[in-house]
Amino acid sequence: MTRNSEQLSAFLDGELTEAETEMFEKALLIDPHPRAQLQQLCEANAVARSEFAAILDEPVSARLVSTIWQTPIAAKD
Repeated sequence: MTRNSEQLSAFLDGELTEAETEMFEKALLIDPHPRAQLQQLCEANAVARSEFAAILDEPVSARLVSTIWQTPIAAKD
């Protein structure tokens, strides 16, 4: 993933700071390339949400929840 695509994803997910968002929005106004990439990501996001909506609404099994709680967290390097 390139820096630009990481920034696009972060923008879509609301993970940029206010200043980063402002700069990114200005860049979108003047550069058609990231604008087109953003449009593609939005479309892919909509398709994914549509295709997986039913699965995402299913309850999480008690067995999975138990397994997650019992699994130790790996140490970060």
